[in-house]
Amino acid sequence: ECWMVSEHLGRYKFSEGLLSYMFGSMFMLMYVVAILSGLIAQFVVEQVPFEPISEGSHIWRGGFLCPFDMAIVSLLCGAVHIAVCWDENYGGIEGGADMGVTEVFRVGLNALAKDRRLWMLACVVACFEGSMFAFVFNWTPALEDKETPPPLGLIFSAFMMACMCGSCLSTIAGKYCDAHLKLTMVCLAG
Repeated sequence: ECWMVSEHLGRYKFSEGLLSYMFGSMFMLMYVVAILSGLIAQFVVEQVPFEPISEGSHIWRGGFLCPFDMAIVSLLCGAVHIAVCWDENYGGIEGGADMGVTEVFRVGLNALAKDRRLWMLACVVACFEGSMFAFVFNWTPALEDKETPPPLGLIFSAFMMACMCGSCLSTIAGKYCDAHLKLTMVCLAG
């Protein structure tokens, strides 16, 4: 999101009003792609049997491995596209392209020392990311069943559909209430 804000306001000088629309569109498209990915992954898992690549091999293919193989291909295609088509964005610091790693850390630590809100933001992000990692690593084992394997691709698509609904609701609510009220309502509901 930081990259998008910098590109939107800094490099291309688009209006701030358009930024909210862009974020809404970005999240909507991201969730549509995630839903389709889950459905395609489930289809491929059901179509390609899980088996060794040759008799007596310790290397397997198919089944629940297929979505990961598809993700590798998508990652490589995206990396090539980014390397060829995107310019580097060093942010808003003057001379940021010439700064070394230690200098970047020093500037970041100085910003943290000067602004208490950055510490609060860092804590909120750490808690959110920690809970997301705990969920991501535990939702599939929680659904395991020896007799009937759960359709994980369909379940993932349902999760992404719920996220997309939340994103759309947030975009709609943003027109009628400010961020503080929206955050308070989410915290009380959750």
